[in-house]
Amino acid sequence: MTNTSPEDRARLMLVLPAALSPDDVASLVAAGDVAAVVAQTDTRSGANPLPNESRRLAALAGPVQAAGAALLLEGLPEMVAESGADGAHVRGQPAFQAAVKRLKPDFIAGAGGLTTRHSAMEAGEGGADYVLFGDAGLPFNETLELVRWWADLFEVPCVGVAETEDQAAALAQAGADFVALSGVWLLDREAAAMVARMDAAVAVAARAAQAVP
Repeated sequence: MTNTSPEDRARLMLVLPAALSPDDVASLVAAGDVAAVVAQTDTRSGANPLPNESRRLAALAGPVQAAGAALLLEGLPEMVAESGADGAHVRGQPAFQAAVKRLKPDFIAGAGGLTTRHSAMEAGEGGADYVLFGDAGLPFNETLELVRWWADLFEVPCVGVAETEDQAAALAQAGADFVALSGVWLLDREAAAMVARMDAAVAVAARAAQAVP
């Protein structure tokens, strides 16, 4: 997972619902400059037994990685190795600390659920490969402010969650290394086209930011 792009701009991260098939995921990844996919999981009691979930996640690894993106499992660091994923996205400091011990240095450990500067700094100091803002119910203006603050001060890459083109552009202008696309719209038939439009919005924002003296 790298934030290096030909245009020196923020890249995309897709936070994808468990209902999507490998073909759906491949179509979405191909629609933009996608660096990583966070595969949401469904391991509620009786919803999807762990062996079935492991097979489903393993089926996603091929199309995601073939497109040059990293596959990150949401909240299941224990399944990373067996599913062929590249790492995990974990919320909450205790769970994140446990994930770092399990995953590093061979796999990516990303930190989410961050709502304060203090929690973000704890994650960064604790070995996070990236910090993600906006997946814990924060209003977008607060997510944007956290991204702007982090990008100005720290080297660890930061991610901001966007659900609209305007939000994606604002995060790119604020200095986000990655813009995470999230929302129920990712289940729509036109989701790939929307990913492409949001990718274009990020590119335009990056060019505008570079043009400012």
